[in-house]
Amino acid sequence: LSLGVCIGTMFLVGLTGGIATGKSTVSDLLKSKNIPVIDADVIARQLVDNDRQVQRAILKAFGPSVFSEDGTKVERDKLGSIVFSDPSKRKILNGIVHPVVFRRIAGQIFRNFLEGQPFVVMDIPLLFETRTMLWFVSDVIVVNCSQEVQLSRLLKRNPDLTREAAISRIEAQLPLATKVARATIVIDNERDNGFESLDEQVETCLIKLRKKAQNRFRWSVTELSEAELQELRKTDAWLPSEATRRCLLEGDKSAFNPTMPRILAPPAPIDITDPLRRELTLRYRSESKADSIRPVITADMVSQDTDGLVDLIRGRWFHAALDMTGRLLAACGHASETGAELTPFTAQLWLIRFVLLKQTQQYELLENELSTFDRLDNPDVYFEYDPIAYKGRKGSMIPFSLRLLHAELPHYLKRSSEALDRLYFLSAVVSRMITNLTSEYTEDGRDNCPSEDYKISSLMLWRRREAKILSICLSIYLSLKDYPSAIDTVYQMIEKLKPLGEHRFLYGTLGRIYMGFGDVETAEKMFTEALVDLPPDLKSTKVQRLMFNAMVQIGYGRFDDAKRSFREVLQLDPTNVTAANNQAVCLHFTSQIDESIRILESLTTPFNQQPFEASGRQTVPRFDTTSPPALHDTVISNLAVLHEAESDRSQTKKLRVLERIAGLAGENVSFSSFRLPNSTVP
Repeated sequence: LSLGVCIGTMFLVGLTGGIATGKSTVSDLLKSKNIPVIDADVIARQLVDNDRQVQRAILKAFGPSVFSEDGTKVERDKLGSIVFSDPSKRKILNGIVHPVVFRRIAGQIFRNFLEGQPFVVMDIPLLFETRTMLWFVSDVIVVNCSQEVQLSRLLKRNPDLTREAAISRIEAQLPLATKVARATIVIDNERDNGFESLDEQVETCLIKLRKKAQNRFRWSVTELSEAELQELRKTDAWLPSEATRRCLLEGDKSAFNPTMPRILAPPAPIDITDPLRRELTLRYRSESKADSIRPVITADMVSQDTDGLVDLIRGRWFHAALDMTGRLLAACGHASETGAELTPFTAQLWLIRFVLLKQTQQYELLENELSTFDRLDNPDVYFEYDPIAYKGRKGSMIPFSLRLLHAELPHYLKRSSEALDRLYFLSAVVSRMITNLTSEYTEDGRDNCPSEDYKISSLMLWRRREAKILSICLSIYLSLKDYPSAIDTVYQMIEKLKPLGEHRFLYGTLGRIYMGFGDVETAEKMFTEALVDLPPDLKSTKVQRLMFNAMVQIGYGRFDDAKRSFREVLQLDPTNVTAANNQAVCLHFTSQIDESIRILESLTTPFNQQPFEASGRQTVPRFDTTSPPALHDTVISNLAVLHEAESDRSQTKKLRVLERIAGLAGENVSFSSFRLPNSTVP
């Protein structure tokens, strides 16, 4: 959720290099200049040193030999010598640590987003190797030096390391030359005593990044430079209706009612109660028992500011976060009967609130509160309406993500046709903006394009946004089982993304759609097309090929062959929940229901609550909630269906699953996925 909210707003920069190239020195220089830096290595070390869930996973994978004598601390040197000499072990460690690191990075990005930072640097040594965050960064800084200097520094830093071991560590990473070729900014750190030169390069780098940075949270724009205003213009751009355009040109403020969004009071009360705890309370008729199973975090337990909101969202306490958005918006005047004027800051708070209302499935309240924004097109939602407060600013303070949410909302209220009409209207507006850009004008068509760079980057942004609109249309068509329209939409997306070279994965989407109505032969062709030009030796390519093959085997009814493919995927990527879930489904179709249930139970059970061998006996460690297992509504629902098929005592077994999941921190799945009847008040 955090990345989904801020990825279109935050300007993210990746910082990487090779081992001993001096990346940490550059990172320290950036910090000394008050640039927010998220250090993935520091996060990973903290996890290895302090996170009990990670430590238990390391113990299971690598044994007690990598721990200190008292067994309380991971000896990183011992662990490093193993993983740098054995690629398979390195993959296992990455599978343990990287997903948690990603969640921590997302939380820190979101914190900086709400604090109004213009950009964030993510210091990630394996940015290219893991690729997880690569898709989110706009620029990549690579710190470079020769291999001789790199080797010399590594040996100097680790005197106990042999030359062969040092070379092995260097070669365990992607070659520096490959990283340099893919960088947008290269910092040369060849000289050990070249600090002044390094500082100059960092300053030059910051000048470039500041020109690109997008600051969405300033209360005032008086500090914004012309270059910053141009960058904001790209993301804020929107075409007003003809009536609104005339109002903005003529300065007539009496033609429209002001936009005064407000938090709605009863009879549309907001649901801020944790759903699993509420269900447990009703089921057991006991608050104390519900508390013992499901301790929850509320908005009262965190700081009453955006930091508290970040903490709640990062912890996945969505109902409490929803409560917090109400408090913050009330502080900005939006709880009064008349509402309050919109600002860029409160527009972002409203977006977060609406995303949370969607997450908690409170669609009617979401529609009612969105209605207080009127048509999202009143003159006062455009910066040109108040040129004194927003000097030089162009476009709309309504975030594009909010327009998307407004457009798709009717679908969740069983008005899919209306949602599609709204989405295609958005698509038409975006198409006009793209036409203006290709004709050398700004997005609104009023001015000449400032530069070729501006045109290229804005076209990239709006083509991606156009594809995003179509992807929501696709989801609606698939939910309606309108496969011809779905296929046509995917081909439209391919055409939109082809100029960016980002279209290839959509052939895989086409393959899955053809599988959906039984055309396995065409699906197989689409899967083959999706793999064209992908490096065959990459783990991600191998995983994708195996997943496609498994789906084809399922289409032909060869469930045993599909199982083998999913098993191979899990050998390459033990964290692939989709493969594990699909493997369980295949087991069910081959009448191995007990094994199918076992797999899904393991997916939904914390690692430290699962049975493990100790002194030849099966034991269960004490329950701990420091890190939730991989969970998804589909997995829980499949497990519930299997329990129904396997036993007459399915209700009891499903309740046991509910209690287990309820003991985990955060709102991980919806109550409906447990397929339990709602309890009623006696």
